[in-house]
Amino acid sequence: MNHIEKPARSIPVMAETDVLVVGGGPAGLAAAIAASREGVDTMLVERWGSFGGNITQAYVGSIAWYRYEQTREAGGIGVEFETKARDLGATIADSIGIFPEFLDAYGVVILPTTGRYFHVPYGILVPQRVENLLVAGRCVAGDRISHAATRQMLCCAVTGQGAGVAAAVSLKDDTTCRKVAISRVQNALERQGVRVG
Repeated sequence: MNHIEKPARSIPVMAETDVLVVGGGPAGLAAAIAASREGVDTMLVERWGSFGGNITQAYVGSIAWYRYEQTREAGGIGVEFETKARDLGATIADSIGIFPEFLDAYGVVILPTTGRYFHVPYGILVPQRVENLLVAGRCVAGDRISHAATRQMLCCAVTGQGAGVAAAVSLKDDTTCRKVAISRVQNALERQGVRVG
């Protein structure tokens, strides 16, 4: 097998921080604010010249529910999503927040007229094989049905705030994000005004 030799190079370190948030969309903004509120040194980097991500788009379909002919009342995904989360070893006690039952995917919009919420489990933020990386926003773990709800911008903010607080708590407790005490994360989130239960 042929190889290409790549010479060593010196890369300057521009800054150091305790919590690095990559992306200034709804999840990233919420994560950076939440981590900063917990008193840890936080840096947010964004590739574009402004924050907001999808919020800055001229047309965001998930907000314009009236544009869909197949709009219907929510039948409820909370139980199904929580059942799948429990099957993966998560419980309501692992929640980082709650979010209205709202689906927008596959050409169908389901509006949250039931008033029900589902718990957003912490485990959807934690990659299986990478330590001290939390993934928030539209790229959290889930299946087709759960992703139709977690992809919503406000739910992205819920996951971002949970990730920011969890990162800060893991630093304070000198543990990994995977092993962070969820009760400590929930207490910090509640101090920030989040509905966890």
